[in-house]
Amino acid sequence: ENGALADVDVVINAGAAGTAWSGGAAWKKASLVEKLQKWVYGGGCLIGVGEPSATEGFADYFRMAQVLGVDEDTAQEDACRIEHVVSQASFEKIKEHARRIGVEP
Repeated sequence: ENGALADVDVVINAGAAGTAWSGGAAWKKASLVEKLQKWVYGGGCLIGVGEPSATEGFADYFRMAQVLGVDEDTAQEDACRIEHVVSQASFEKIKEHARRIGVEP
């Protein structure tokens, strides 16, 4: 929301709804959703794992559903599968990023 997207090519949004991993209450901000959508449509890559952009109170449980292209049921099935096949290297990078932004995985 504060310009960080200009410095990255890929955003990984992962975790259970309401947690720091998934973005929690930040997904209630329309401005955040709009900026991320614009970034993706401009060539950025958004990867969702678990319940990405999930929050209650909106027509879409996943606020980025139109970008991610899947509904909640499909996402749930895929989240269960990917949890078992993501590489250790990718997992370490996700944890490294979380620590860099002040979240202890």
